[in-house]
Amino acid sequence: MIDKMSYRPEVVLFICLITVTNFYYTFALTEAQMASTAKLIRKMCQPKSKATDEQIDNFHKGVFDNDKKMMCYMNCILETMKIIKSGKLDMGAVEQQIPTLPKKYQESTRKSMDECINKVTGEKCEPAYNFAKCIYLSNPEMYFLP
Repeated sequence: MIDKMSYRPEVVLFICLITVTNFYYTFALTEAQMASTAKLIRKMCQPKSKATDEQIDNFHKGVFDNDKKMMCYMNCILETMKIIKSGKLDMGAVEQQIPTLPKKYQESTRKSMDECINKVTGEKCEPAYNFAKCIYLSNPEMYFLP
């Protein structure tokens, strides 16, 4: 039988460090996983909101039509991602999710969130739409919402 008191603290610390490192990298998405997740969320939210492919594609090109269907589409997406709940931004959830993004998106996402935190305004689906629009405008090259 192994005497528990004979464990060296540095060995235990080393094992904990390896476990934490593996935990972090296990949950960081690849770009392919992120794209797959975005596709799944779009398939779920598009029929609910009745937003058209054209509206969604235009949004990704920076063409904003301010249509209620598109606003509710963005609301569905951000609620599904747990970023917005009842028209309110959940910064705690945002901070928890940023490390799960591929590394190249993390810093730009953090900056965009800081820039757009005050854009979560309006009624019903508007806060999500205004927020997503601000995220796009703050860095179109790194925009990744479905």
